[in-house]
Amino acid sequence: TADSSAELAGTADDALRSHPKDPIIALNLIDCYYALERYDAILKCISIVDSTVQDPQLDYIRANVYFAKNDFETALKLFYTIGENQPGSIRTDAWKSIVNIKIYQNKPEEALAVCKMLVDKKYFSKTDIEDVILEDQFLFQLLPEVEEWLGGEAAF
Repeated sequence: TADSSAELAGTADDALRSHPKDPIIALNLIDCYYALERYDAILKCISIVDSTVQDPQLDYIRANVYFAKNDFETALKLFYTIGENQPGSIRTDAWKSIVNIKIYQNKPEEALAVCKMLVDKKYFSKTDIEDVILEDQFLFQLLPEVEEWLGGEAAF
């Protein structure tokens, strides 16, 4: 309800104001501020945590916050940096996010170009692109140029 949201916001703001450099409090407030859609407050909390613990996961969360704020340019820059420089699942998640943003922005040709680049750089195989990067993008996979590039009918 509006009353509980206002109360939650007030409590979170009080905690952050009372402990402006405490990374544990800041970390615990991120979910609270997400629920309140207070994206600038989330970015502040991430910066507090990041000043103590330089974790690439924080950049991934930061990029998602910029996406939620509809600041696609900043989100894409962060996701590209993660995709180019981090190993493991965070890298995969970053590339998946890049492709999803391009599709969300109705730029299917750019999304396909990213997929092709990922295969050309040998970051992923076409099967990985289809199964991992495009796992939730069934309509995109049905586009004739995507389907042709993947090698025929997209497997669902």
